[in-house]
Amino acid sequence: MEIHEKVKGLLSMDITAYEIEKQTGISRPTIMNMRKVGYNFLNMSYGTAVNLAKYYDTLNEGGLIFIDQGGFISFSLAFDNYVKSIKSDNSNVKTKELRALQSVIGKLGDIALKDIDLLQQLYEVYKQSLAKEKEERVDPIDK
Repeated sequence: MEIHEKVKGLLSMDITAYEIEKQTGISRPTIMNMRKVGYNFLNMSYGTAVNLAKYYDTLNEGGLIFIDQGGFISFSLAFDNYVKSIKSDNSNVKTKELRALQSVIGKLGDIALKDIDLLQQLYEVYKQSLAKEKEERVDPIDK
């Protein structure tokens, strides 16, 4: 997908200009101007386009838990942010058991990132689960 297509895709999402500004550093007035019908995307600076396209990519990897970068496996930014939010957000947690579970989930994330063998095993389980899901969704007529 080309950069300008990613930018247009991001701007068409149901995300506030404030949130885009907060994540990219691009000002709200600029974002609101870009959302107007007839905006000429050729007037956009390359730096703005790259920042917005990167944010689009980040949002669209949201369904991914792992990123395999040719032998180097890590958690996706979306998953990493999710684990961090679980560790730090106690506002909605009503019981001590759930608060303890938050701590455990946070610690598991930290341990997995430090242990490449464990991370690899988790990645294999993840891939197998996705493959199994895909097999189960195949229409029996197609077999």
